[in-house]
Amino acid sequence: MSLNLYFDTEKVEKHESFQPRGPAGQGIPHVFGTGVYRDEKGYHVYSDLDSPISPEFMDMLIGVSLQTYFDIDVKRVRGVYNLGQASGTLDLNHLRDNKTQYLLKLTGPTIESVRKLYRLVRAGNIAPSESWEVEQVKFNPMSWIRRQFARFTTV
Repeated sequence: MSLNLYFDTEKVEKHESFQPRGPAGQGIPHVFGTGVYRDEKGYHVYSDLDSPISPEFMDMLIGVSLQTYFDIDVKRVRGVYNLGQASGTLDLNHLRDNKTQYLLKLTGPTIESVRKLYRLVRAGNIAPSESWEVEQVKFNPMSWIRRQFARFTTV
């Protein structure tokens, strides 16, 4: 499981404990003595759902993302899931050895919001707001030809 905690860039860089090159003057930035990584979304740390997070970090938190894989032993409905401000997708991930597993990606403003949605999806106690397992609208070739032809006719 990959859990990323994203922090307000301005708050991180202005904090008195911020070290742009780490404690030894080289390496990754540190704040509160902890290494923080930076990508297009800003500063973040890797964590898990049950590790304690210092209150100082929580004051800087602006978002959480989770990505995890799990076996398809128990049926879950693929689609989009929402709970309050947390949302995400559940889809299939095909492995090289012809095995398949679920891929769950969630985002939310707090660890608790993501944790709650994660547990509901894993337990099967929430339905998707948008199911990806419904039958696709039937394709009608004549309707498609008429639409294409209508694009080229003049009025």
